[in-house]
Amino acid sequence: MKRSVSTIILMLCIAFASAAQDRLYFIDQTMVSAYVEEVSEDQIIYRTGAPQHGQRYSVSVYDVYKIVYQDGHVQMLGYGQYEELITQMGGIPNMMRFDSGRLYIGFRSGIGAQHADYLAFNLYGDRYTKARKQRNTGNILCYIGGILLVEGALSAVADAPVGFTIGGLVLGAGGLGAGIPLLCKGNKGLNAIADDYNERVMGSSHKASLTLGPCRNGVGLALNF
Repeated sequence: MKRSVSTIILMLCIAFASAAQDRLYFIDQTMVSAYVEEVSEDQIIYRTGAPQHGQRYSVSVYDVYKIVYQDGHVQMLGYGQYEELITQMGGIPNMMRFDSGRLYIGFRSGIGAQHADYLAFNLYGDRYTKARKQRNTGNILCYIGGILLVEGALSAVADAPVGFTIGGLVLGAGGLGAGIPLLCKGNKGLNAIADDYNERVMGSSHKASLTLGPCRNGVGLALNF
């Protein structure tokens, strides 16, 4: 009987100690119970296990969404600071967006792109990598093809040798012909990842939008919904 009482007391102490820990909520939807030692402008230092002798960790403040301390105080970090404002203005906090060829979390910024890259790579892996490669390769081919096409046209105007002119025009058209479909596929893949993230991870839907961009036969309008 004494052993049972001791076991119960020990379990209650463990549960109490666990409940008394701080809770760190990361942007990848994970939560860690720990003891926060320091929160600076760029990093958070915390310990897991014992308050003074547990394993010590350091993490960027941009990887943590919020901290809930033992006393119930909540400290919002990163995009968490803007959640209330975004909600008041009719937006969806921490929504993933595809804009100008990049994925963003929250709003368009360098940090937003880093967050989106981190989440997309870890959640979608090869699917995300393939879409990024398609878009980057398409961009390069379109850029080179455009230069060669212009060079070929200028050579024709300047009465350059026929072979040089035709070569520039053919290679330029080939670069654009190969690059534009790849660019479209990459954009479509990244946009699909943003939609899937918002629907499955965020549990939200986004508003329809009309965008202008490259497509298989040139440039056109696309309705995203």
